[in-house]
Amino acid sequence: MVIELEEMKTRSTTSSVEILGNQCAPLQYIRELTQNSIEAIEQSGKDGQIVWTYDRQYMKEKGIRKLSIIDNGVGMDGEELRKLMNHMFSSGKQQGLTENFGIGAKVSGLMHSPDGMVYKVWKEGQGYLGILMKHPLNEQYGLLQHELEDGDLSPYIEINSSLKPEFKRCAVTNHGTQVTLLGDQPEQDTYLPKDAVYGPNWLARYLNSRYLSVPENVELAVSCNVHKNEDGTPKYQIRMIKGMRYYNEKYSTHSGVLPIKGAKVHWWVLEGLKNPRPEFPSVSHSASIFQGELYDYEENTTQNMTRLHRFGIIQLVKRVVIYVEPTNQKVTADPSRSFVTLGSAQKIPWDGWGDEFAEKMPEELRLLEEEASEKATDEDLSKDAEKILRDWMKDFEIPKYAVEADAEIEVSEPTDLGGMPGSGDLDDTRPGEDDSESNSNGKTGNQYSDFIKPKGREGKETKGQDFIPKVEWVSPDDHPALDDRAAQYIRIHNRLLINEEFRGFTQLVNTILADKGGNKPGAKAVVVEAAKLHYQVSLCETILRIQMLKKGGRTWKQDDVDDALGPLALTTSVMSHKLLHEKITRLASSKIGKAIKKAAEPDQPSS
Repeated sequence: MVIELEEMKTRSTTSSVEILGNQCAPLQYIRELTQNSIEAIEQSGKDGQIVWTYDRQYMKEKGIRKLSIIDNGVGMDGEELRKLMNHMFSSGKQQGLTENFGIGAKVSGLMHSPDGMVYKVWKEGQGYLGILMKHPLNEQYGLLQHELEDGDLSPYIEINSSLKPEFKRCAVTNHGTQVTLLGDQPEQDTYLPKDAVYGPNWLARYLNSRYLSVPENVELAVSCNVHKNEDGTPKYQIRMIKGMRYYNEKYSTHSGVLPIKGAKVHWWVLEGLKNPRPEFPSVSHSASIFQGELYDYEENTTQNMTRLHRFGIIQLVKRVVIYVEPTNQKVTADPSRSFVTLGSAQKIPWDGWGDEFAEKMPEELRLLEEEASEKATDEDLSKDAEKILRDWMKDFEIPKYAVEADAEIEVSEPTDLGGMPGSGDLDDTRPGEDDSESNSNGKTGNQYSDFIKPKGREGKETKGQDFIPKVEWVSPDDHPALDDRAAQYIRIHNRLLINEEFRGFTQLVNTILADKGGNKPGAKAVVVEAAKLHYQVSLCETILRIQMLKKGGRTWKQDDVDDALGPLALTTSVMSHKLLHEKITRLASSKIGKAIKKAAEPDQPSS
């Protein structure tokens, strides 16, 4: 049987542009136009150049800089320009979920530059001009109609060959394209936007963080206005875009690739530049890789830190770069070109891949992390704190949660007490069962069996003091999430990071030192040691006792526990200073007194 269809068409291009445009990332138009130029060079089968600069001709005529991209790729003729620009899902390249969508440059460019995207294209020596824009009155999108000498209208016109750009990094000869972005108002400088995040280096910074690498046959350059001449006029500097593989390799001390289930993890340990470079991310960050580009990019965010912690990176959190490269055949990107999906809109399983990487961490990376951790850990202090905690908590229990005054719900130990993976929220029903009464002693098939007394052989009950966190005293310089916070608990690794520069802690030390230390030699070291001991004990006790609330009841789910043990909550827990002040004062006074007494004793004669 022969089947024929009338193909679906876009009824309202304007609505389609704006719906899709609202999904675009802020700088997606830069990526889309760059990628078009890269693919135009690849289609030519020759080496080629791309440069981002400002439109010299527009500057000469209007006195305003308008951002422009030039390539000497395969180019277009007038009809190809009309076809590609005035059809929503139209592209000169292969289209599909893992290929070109045919909408990126048009949609993201028009949303950023509704006043116009000026296309100058050349093919076989002949040049054409077309302006893709938003109509100022009816707000429709399309190619501006030009009136020809005979009175007809055309969406493109032929242009003089003298208009070919001859930039030193990219000279168009017989083939090429120049796209100029006019912005949303005539007087707007689109070359250096006022809100550019990285200032004059915004383009280089974005492109380097966008691409893992640039194809070998492509030379990609950016003209940056980073300096001024003596007379105050702009001075431009060329920055070559290499992609992050080049820079990570150049500025790292260790690197490698670890295959895991469903992906490859690329990692680098940066050497720690004193002055981060402005044209590429020379700081810790994480991303995913798809077709040579970086997606899911995070830098200087809580999300990046959370990812690195999951991958087992605690002390090197400011120096490690992690990229995950999915190996699933169904990998594609979302329309905004911001994140990678693994089929059926499933996002990357950062937690699962992080756990596997942490378990299989390369030995050289593990040694670096352990070495840094040992420097931040005071073993003697931890032993004293552990002894106090074990003595306090050996008989500590919290009663089980009761639904009624006369009833109790029997529960099992939660599997995530003390840093194991979270078990999630409680569901009162069992998978595959209806509303009929269920056997509360059953366990098989219930993913929430943490909370239900298991049938069969009981496991060995674990006491809270057996899960005392490993403590490391750190600085917010190395752990930005701790800026003006007392501590951070990383449950998945049962690690507690305490901020030794937190003003609540330092003020406590200074108050006790002024009261008891005076000018006594060594007094400050004694007070700091005493303060660290009880501060550490107090925070660890909070972590242990809060987690035990989940052990005995239904209302404390893992999300609640995590909230109660977040940096803000832990800070709150040590801001009630009275008991801490008294304990630290007693210990410090005792040690200072012993030190003074010992110093006053006469020297014993040597035998």
